[in-house]
Amino acid sequence: MKTVQVPPDIQTLFSPKFDRNEQLELVASVLEHLRTAFATQWRLLGEGSRAPEFKAIVSNLVRVADQSVAAQATVAYLTEAALDELNAMADARTPRRAFKKDLKAASKFRNEHATPVELIVRTITLPQNCEVPIIEILRSMCCRVLVTIEESGRIDGKHAWKVPSTLLWTDDIKFGLRTMDPSLIPLIRYHEVDSKLARSLVPLSPVHADLIVRFRTLVDAKTAEELVQGFQLCWRTRQTAFQLPDDIYQGISRRSNNPV
Repeated sequence: MKTVQVPPDIQTLFSPKFDRNEQLELVASVLEHLRTAFATQWRLLGEGSRAPEFKAIVSNLVRVADQSVAAQATVAYLTEAALDELNAMADARTPRRAFKKDLKAASKFRNEHATPVELIVRTITLPQNCEVPIIEILRSMCCRVLVTIEESGRIDGKHAWKVPSTLLWTDDIKFGLRTMDPSLIPLIRYHEVDSKLARSLVPLSPVHADLIVRFRTLVDAKTAEELVQGFQLCWRTRQTAFQLPDDIYQGISRRSNNPV
């Protein structure tokens, strides 16, 4: 597997000291309180009923569940194209310099929620998941990527707020999303948009580097034995055995009940 090295000056733009687990636990505790103290609104949201104000609160919490106030500096991955842009910006200065403000260049980059916020909101509020600790869902599903504006357009053009129901391995073999580790949803979503996009992801932590290794072991399998090995690395564990909502991975809008 090709390893892309992030130059030291670009690496310093990101925040290695950000405690992702602490942020996840903080947001999860607030969501647990909402689930208990506002049980009726939580149930209505999980059933698909209109609860716009309550949904906005839950969605905003999910949106910041794995990020600091410097959102772009605490992403899990960046794409090779985004890295190339950052390098070009640094090279344009004499001497070469990289600044944190480069990450916020709205004309070049987007902080993309690789697992759509809508999917996570629907998953944590599903009635079938009422006994599942919210922290387990957030830890498995929250993921953001620094992408270029062009890449963002391609992603939104195919999977703006939904995810594919299957991962295509060959013309004859597909893997249902429900059989896979939810942590792999961002890679599956990007792979179904463009396999080259999924392969261009540069991890910024050992945890996310491990996910890429596991995923590529599966999609790069050439033999039945390699396929079994890859699937064993990617299948769901008991800890991630919560339900996924049918309407989101099938691309169904609750408002219209028609495919989108």
